[in-house]
Amino acid sequence: MSLGREIKKARIDKGWKQKDLQAATGLTQKYLSAVELDKAQPSFVVMAKIAMVLGMSLDTLARQTVDLPRPQMPRQPGRWEGKVWISPDFDAPDPELEAAFDGERA
Repeated sequence: MSLGREIKKARIDKGWKQKDLQAATGLTQKYLSAVELDKAQPSFVVMAKIAMVLGMSLDTLARQTVDLPRPQMPRQPGRWEGKVWISPDFDAPDPELEAAFDGERA
C-alpha cells in the first residue's frame, strides 16, 4: 500500500475526517489531500508528525507492499594468476581484460 493510502487508512480507522487530521497536525487540508492521493511527498518531519497524531510508528506508516528489486551483490574482483586475469564469474581467464592490460598487471 502506498504512503498516502496508509495515512488515509489510519485516519479512517481512527474515525477522523481530513479536517480532524488538519487540526491535529496544523497542515492544510489541501496538502493532506495531496499526500493521501500520493500527489505530494511529505518530508520526514511531516511524516513523523502525522504518525504521532495517528498513534502509529513511522515504520508502520511508511511500509509499502510494492515489490522492490533485490539489491545486486557487488561483483567480486578477479585475481591474477601469473600473467592471467581470472574472472570471478567464470573462474577462467578473461581474454578482453587480458588483452586490455596486454598481460601486464595494473
